[in-house]
Amino acid sequence: MRAIPNLYKFLAFLLVFSFLPACAVTKFHSVSVDDTYTGGPIKKVLIVGVANERRSRLLFERMFAEEFGKRGVEAVASHKVIILPKDLTKERIVREAEKLGADAVLVTFVVGVKDQYLTYDPANVQRATRTKLSWNWVNTYASEPVTYTKMESVRLSTNIFERKTEKLVWNGISETVDMESVEEVIDSLCKAVLKDIRKNGLME
Repeated sequence: MRAIPNLYKFLAFLLVFSFLPACAVTKFHSVSVDDTYTGGPIKKVLIVGVANERRSRLLFERMFAEEFGKRGVEAVASHKVIILPKDLTKERIVREAEKLGADAVLVTFVVGVKDQYLTYDPANVQRATRTKLSWNWVNTYASEPVTYTKMESVRLSTNIFERKTEKLVWNGISETVDMESVEEVIDSLCKAVLKDIRKNGLME
């Protein structure tokens, strides 16, 4: 598993700016499944979401773990066994998954945020900036006194690895639109991911 872009960059801003009235909808742009996988349905999974801000990470991992649990799969949020974000290395994740007896590890990270509009008014002058598919925009504008923001969609990559072989067995590139809150985004993503992995035989 490679280094993972920071979920906090997306989640932290949604926690502050949530103005869209519709419910979040998640659709997949692509789904890849390893046809050689013979491990059977997942029984226990370690959920990994990398974030510098602890609350964002806890929220993401907890909601995913709860959704798996509702469907009969034991799931452990990684923050329970790996406290510090800097310790979320491939070696540490695999080691903790083995200790837990997990047969899979799920990792989700941000691919990009599409069509953000930021309006700020330091001197009673509005100015809007638009970027496409660049999660680094948060670093650029976080210091500005933002008064309004709109994000049309966010793309994420969700990956499921078999713990024993460390092979990627499922990958989905998703896009979530009409985000009203962080909870809605995560809930929509969870349901879309679990529906597809069940369809592909990775969950009973």
